[in-house]
Amino acid sequence: CDRFSKEICVNVIVLGYTKGQSKELNTRCPMSCGHCDSEAPSSVPSTNYPSDQPSRFPSLSPSSFPSDIPSTKPSIWPTSQPTQIPTMFPTLYPTISPTVLPTAMPTPQCHDISSFTDKRDFTCNQHKFTPDCSNLGVLGYTERDMVVLMRNCPLSCKLCDSSSPSSVPSIAPSPSSKHPSVLPTVSPSSSCRDNTSYRDPLGSVCFRYSNLICENMHVLGFSTPEVVSLINNCPMSCGLCTSSPI
Repeated sequence: CDRFSKEICVNVIVLGYTKGQSKELNTRCPMSCGHCDSEAPSSVPSTNYPSDQPSRFPSLSPSSFPSDIPSTKPSIWPTSQPTQIPTMFPTLYPTISPTVLPTAMPTPQCHDISSFTDKRDFTCNQHKFTPDCSNLGVLGYTERDMVVLMRNCPLSCKLCDSSSPSSVPSIAPSPSSKHPSVLPTVSPSSSCRDNTSYRDPLGSVCFRYSNLICENMHVLGFSTPEVVSLINNCPMSCGLCTSSPI
């Protein structure tokens, strides 16, 4: 090969070489025939910007510094470390492993509607001591009223499946009695009126009990002393005041 130069390799046919011999010479002696761009790759890149077209072969080692301009096509393999900031768009595929930090606590599937109020303007939170929301008929609730209440307040109405049983048993509601109530009633008088400063255990005032059967408030979890206190403080709303005789 040392005896040949670029000019000779191009014109070897005029020296008597066949086409096959000329091809073999240029293949076996590419450096002498001037087919090599340089003896060694340059130590620095030719420009400061990446080329428009990717190279046909990958580099033997990764670059020391990342590029300032992202590539137009995604890489074949994922990076070993996550990015510092989240991407603007979701990825096409889920991650192989879960995230290290958990997400914010999700809303339980069975929960009360915080904005709901029933026909008596009671919120779900005020029904949390109600032993059985399906037994509110004794307080004047219709079947539809009770269904709407239980749909909107399943947690307070104790309709959600719990992971463990309650520590105390629920109070079984007593059936409607055919006998007279053992609770005393307020004697009707001209001074029969509600106590405007009274608040029941749920924080409600007397007018909330208009057209309700106050003696049956145990259905909402009231104790016997609390029912007695309600009747004594809200006789008018409980319907215990009679009109004065003519």
